[in-house]
Amino acid sequence: MTDNNQSKQETGVQHLVHDRLPPVTQLQLLLIDKIFTTIWLVLRYASFVSISYIIYLAIKELAGQQTVASFVFEFFTENGKSGLYNKIWMFASLLFLAWAYMERKLRLHKVSNMSEHIKKLEKHYDPSRTSSGLTKSGETPLDEGKP
Repeated sequence: MTDNNQSKQETGVQHLVHDRLPPVTQLQLLLIDKIFTTIWLVLRYASFVSISYIIYLAIKELAGQQTVASFVFEFFTENGKSGLYNKIWMFASLLFLAWAYMERKLRLHKVSNMSEHIKKLEKHYDPSRTSSGLTKSGETPLDEGKP
């Protein structure tokens, strides 16, 4: 790599600086790029600060008051009561968790069984078709070098 190309890559604005442009125009483009990058960063972090401040004001305003959130929290915790609602919700949660697990397992099994048939049909209609790289069960394969 030449020194000129290397310096363009180091500044991070290689896509803006073009060899056919006069140096003054290159400098103007670089300045415009830096200005807009700075504005973007200021707006990005200002939005985080603004959202944090709004959340702080909401918590400050609701502190010590009875809200729907505190009612729902009491409903699920039921301090000192029979706990019937807790048992119902725990049972329902476990039931839905088991359903979700079984549905995923059955879906992966179905995809695995159908993948060979689909592969034959796709090769029949388009012999030059290439693989998508998915596993037989339709999942993205884990790369050896990546965590």
